[in-house]
Amino acid sequence: MATIKNLPQVSVIIPVYGTEKYLPRCLDSILAQTFSDWECILVDDVSPDNCPRLCDEYAVKDKRFKVVHEQENLGAPLARKSGIVVASGDYLICIDSDDWIEPTMLAKMYAQAVTGDCGVVCCDFVKERHGQVEGYLKQGAFCVDKPVNIKNLLGNRTLHNAANKLVKREIYNQIIFPRYYASDDWVMAIQFAYYADNIGYVPEALYHYCFSAETDNNTWKRSADKISLDHYENFRIIVRFLEDKFGTNIEVLEPELSDAVNLVKYPFVENRKIRDLNKLVELYPRSNKFIFNRTLKISWAARIVFWLAARRIIVPWAFELRSLYEKIVSLVKK
Repeated sequence: MATIKNLPQVSVIIPVYGTEKYLPRCLDSILAQTFSDWECILVDDVSPDNCPRLCDEYAVKDKRFKVVHEQENLGAPLARKSGIVVASGDYLICIDSDDWIEPTMLAKMYAQAVTGDCGVVCCDFVKERHGQVEGYLKQGAFCVDKPVNIKNLLGNRTLHNAANKLVKREIYNQIIFPRYYASDDWVMAIQFAYYADNIGYVPEALYHYCFSAETDNNTWKRSADKISLDHYENFRIIVRFLEDKFGTNIEVLEPELSDAVNLVKYPFVENRKIRDLNKLVELYPRSNKFIFNRTLKISWAARIVFWLAARRIIVPWAFELRSLYEKIVSLVKK
């Protein structure tokens, strides 16, 4: 008779790149969990430092660690996907290799998932910078109304981070994965909110979201132009997903959806290097009706250029409107 392999209840997926200084802290926090029925998939994304060796050492130390050594650098979003493909747990959580978690995180979140029959369970964050606690990030509870949950994510009233969310495998099997870094958590969180019939919440800061000199430098290595383009491409995924799921009822997500889209479009007006008015009319044209919405946090000059672009009045002098407007405002203030 064939033996039945016991599969873990929770899979922790950790993309690893350039964090050798902090990786042991992260992995030690996994080992310290009071909940023992886990596996941890370490995805070495061709890290140029000692991370590959550290991953292998932890896999020798504890067989619950499994290592995937990629052959080429995928970037964090696709590295997560690679880890999820080989994960075998009923619930999955993706955390960052320079962060760490409280010893009771998996136990408390899994208990909430089981007792509440939840597709997703969230918790709060502690925000740390250079080893010092900087603040407490409250996730905020979700409700049973899916459009309201999505509006709250788009409007930043609830956290859209993926790292503080324990998610049922069936949901991960349905989502479209982002290819680009900026807004990648948003792509995933919105799909979690749509597919989960019940979202649980543990109102404790169980996840430590850490900033360091190394992670700050990694952020700066990605140029502002590249970040803007990544935001745009990931929001194309979000908009297509929401249009597909809500159809003509997509207006129930307003004005939060249009405000979020217009903020993504804004750099293509403001930044001369990537200025492209076509992007203003290609991505979710409906958002142009909300250009003058007072909740949209951009300048009035940028709003006017949006307005011109929405009406196909795309002429060279429109790009200079913002500069002209600011000069006039400056003169008036004098």
